[in-house]
Amino acid sequence: AEWLQEYFVPREEIASFLKDLGEIFKEHQVPLINATIRYVPAKDTPLSYAPEERFAVVICYNQKLNPQAIRDTKRWQRKAHQLTVEKGGSIYLAYQNSIQPDVFKRSYPQMDAFKTFKSKLDPNHVLSSGFSEKYLTQDDRPNYVAEILQDLKQEFLGFLSHVLFRVDAKPLY
Repeated sequence: AEWLQEYFVPREEIASFLKDLGEIFKEHQVPLINATIRYVPAKDTPLSYAPEERFAVVICYNQKLNPQAIRDTKRWQRKAHQLTVEKGGSIYLAYQNSIQPDVFKRSYPQMDAFKTFKSKLDPNHVLSSGFSEKYLTQDDRPNYVAEILQDLKQEFLGFLSHVLFRVDAKPLY
């Protein structure tokens, strides 16, 4: 699969960022397809990736979809994410949610204010996504599916076995 990843870096850090990012790519043999750099003006919006003017480093890379390749990609991505926040930048997260929550919080220091704002507009967390589940949902939110399945594990496995009679339900379960 081909993926995009974007890093937004302050102007004064762009040269050292590119040098260090290149070292990460070499170390992990990242199958880079192309890269571009573009100017991004400051944007004053919730969860802005450019609260002051920055340069966007946009990379396109290839990744195999087997479990080892996915782990390898997450390994170099996390190093690149860490590098980005060390340089005062932020990471655009539209494609893969591989950034660690603590690094995300450093990348987006306004996250807590945004979480409060979203909770007021959506107190029942109806508007949700993989991104919001990982980075924005309050930690004390109950997991209703886990609660229901706690008492019904065997029944649920039986349900899967009957509904998905053409596949082995145990690995899916």
